[in-house]
Amino acid sequence: MESKPQQLVVVIDDDLAVRKHVELLLKNEPYQTITFSSANEAKREMNSLLPDAVLLDIMMPEVSGIEFCSWFREQTNSKKVPVLFLSALDPSDQIVEAFSVGGTDYMLKPLKGVELRARLKLMLDNRRQSLALERQLEIRKHLANIALHDIRDPIWAIREYTDRIRSKLEDSKELEWVGGIEVSCDQISNLCDSVLSLAMAEEGRLTIVRSRMNLSNSLNRLVKSKAFALSEKSCTVVLPDSNASSEVYVDESLFERVLENLLQNAIRYSEERGVIECQWHFEGNRFVLMIRNEGPQLAEGDHERIFEPFQKGGLGESGGYGVGLAFCRFCVEAHGGTIEAGNWSEKEAGEGARGGVAISVAIPFEVPESPFEEATHPSQDAKRLG
Repeated sequence: MESKPQQLVVVIDDDLAVRKHVELLLKNEPYQTITFSSANEAKREMNSLLPDAVLLDIMMPEVSGIEFCSWFREQTNSKKVPVLFLSALDPSDQIVEAFSVGGTDYMLKPLKGVELRARLKLMLDNRRQSLALERQLEIRKHLANIALHDIRDPIWAIREYTDRIRSKLEDSKELEWVGGIEVSCDQISNLCDSVLSLAMAEEGRLTIVRSRMNLSNSLNRLVKSKAFALSEKSCTVVLPDSNASSEVYVDESLFERVLENLLQNAIRYSEERGVIECQWHFEGNRFVLMIRNEGPQLAEGDHERIFEPFQKGGLGESGGYGVGLAFCRFCVEAHGGTIEAGNWSEKEAGEGARGGVAISVAIPFEVPESPFEEATHPSQDAKRLG
């Protein structure tokens, strides 16, 4: 029967008697102990040791235990390693600082064997459970991402079949039903893409490849693709005049999905026969886009929360999974920009209009080596689509 590998416990204390005492107390336990007489000595070896736990004296010459722990927590492999502070004095003045730099627990000297072994075992058990849970979550996330990726194949097949069915139909009601299926397929596909992109962003694998994008063309195309959803609520979309300057330099694939999510969000939370207004302009070295809809307003505290994954804010049960706006925030911030949500009142909306929610995106106006011609502010003349 194979024996379990011993867990490595590093002891750092400038007092030789304490180091020897700890080795004696842990002699018959399933731990390997390595001792250091100073924090500087430990620093030189720590990254290669990969300890399971650290016993650390608070008061040491040159580099204190507090300073060492602060340094240690900045190292890549130290985040889950428990640190047990040791102190010969009443730690009340130091323990808050010790915890603030990443300490896990503390003990008073002289050390008692039963207490030391119990605290060390508890810390190591908690670490083992935490690491096991992280591994399980990683496996589940990986499997979920695989499933989301594979879901897109049958969605594309459904869309292909609906295209064939549409070509055979003449009845307007039946065509409307087919349109509903197509909209649902697009929503599922967009949800899958957003979740996968969020996972990539969280892992630092979301790459931005900028190119020229005509914002006006993209929004016109998206509005036409949302014709069925807009007709369901009898909503109208207002866009700036097509002659308004709308060329930006962004990752076109990602930013088009940002636009689609913002537009879909505006439709979802719009009132019946509501107006959705899109505006953009160039402000200094930034490009600013705003999409606002007439409908319920955000509750206090929801202005930031709606950009968190799987949060929908207090706008009522209007469907959605709370992923779209989180994806928007990741993409906008990856472009070096900001995204904000706010309420707008009926007074701000103007005569005959209703209040609602406005979401604004501001992105630095970056250009390639061959820059754009100087951008002009778009005309406020608008055309209505819907």
